[in-house]
Amino acid sequence: MEKEKIIEIINEYNDSIFLTGGVSVEQIGDIENKLNVILPDSYKWFLGQYGEGILLGIEIYGAGAKETNIPSCVKFTEKSREDDNLPKEYVMIEELGELAYCMDTSIFRNNECPIVSWDPINEEVGEEKFDDFYKYLYYRLDEMLD
Repeated sequence: MEKEKIIEIINEYNDSIFLTGGVSVEQIGDIENKLNVILPDSYKWFLGQYGEGILLGIEIYGAGAKETNIPSCVKFTEKSREDDNLPKEYVMIEELGELAYCMDTSIFRNNECPIVSWDPINEEVGEEKFDDFYKYLYYRLDEMLD
């Protein structure tokens, strides 16, 4: 349900969205290897369809063309692991100043993992915010449209 709504929003607001374009299955595997995690199906779908980008002002980390200035999930996850003690099973997907959204890849249900908040300043894990990447992305996009 959320997946279809995400596609509708991306199509409808295409002029307010910058996406680098989808990446290959091999590139997704490289991300998993570099971060030493298994990515959830919903995020793999996003990477395969869109890569990474800015959607209605929301910068979603992913993978894309090297010439873009959009940070990748690998770059920011590795930096936060090193600088802020981000748990090794977390993959950062969005940073909002004093808060970041991350996938907790240590918990898998039906090939999906929850999205949690992370406070890099206090190095604290917040509560589970969303059941999967689809729910997270739809919520964030809908929030920007309100």
